Amino acid sequence: MEKKEPKIKKWWIIFVILLAVSIILFIIFPLLISLPIFFIFILPIIIFILIYKWIEKKLAAAIFTISICLNILLILIPITAGLLVLDLTSYAQDFTEKPKNIILINNEENPILGIKINSLNPQNSSIQQLSNTDLKNIKDKDEITIEFKKEAFKNVKLTNTEINITSEQALNALESNQTNQEMKTIIFFTLFQQAIKDDVAGFLIEGVKEGNIRIYPEKISVKVIRLLF
Repeated sequence: MEKKEPKIKKWWIIFVILLAVSIILFIIFPLLISLPIFFIFILPIIIFILIYKWIEKKLAAAIFTISICLNILLILIPITAGLLVLDLTSYAQDFTEKPKNIILINNEENPILGIKINSLNPQNSSIQQLSNTDLKNIKDKDEITIEFKKEAFKNVKLTNTEINITSEQALNALESNQTNQEMKTIIFFTLFQQAIKDDVAGFLIEGVKEGNIRIYPEKISVKVIRLLF
């Protein structure tokens, strides 16, 4: 039994190091990154060390560790999925019912134009143009804000709308100093409503996946969608 003492001490040193690494991990990284790393890599080792300290048999400790981790996963997966569904449902309701800030940004991620709409339905929506001051402070407000890069609208068809131009011409007009603000607002809103008219969720998810659309505030469900897709 005395010969095993150094081994046990060695495992306790690893245990303490892992605890310290876990604390640093949760301090430095957001939960969406730190939690998976902790549950996948660190927690199984911690469980193994505790069981090994108790029974002092590596194979048995490994089997018990796998069994415990599988049970933890079986409990956590449905709970996590349920919380994500609730978060996404709440966010979808807010997205539908609350006013939204729609922002177009350039390649340097500076705002070109911004509008506030109260509905995704073009027939029921009122449009308010956002000033430069509004655009600077927009992310500090507790409002849904969607930022679009120009690439998000590259495949949008405008030929059957009242402005009857290509999406490339529309985007150039939005950046041109020769286009008045009222016309820019009309062009931008027309681009937006044409983009979402067939499949709002599909357009937004595709844009988030490609990095052409950002939605604020960044809910956990939106971050998960971005990571999964």
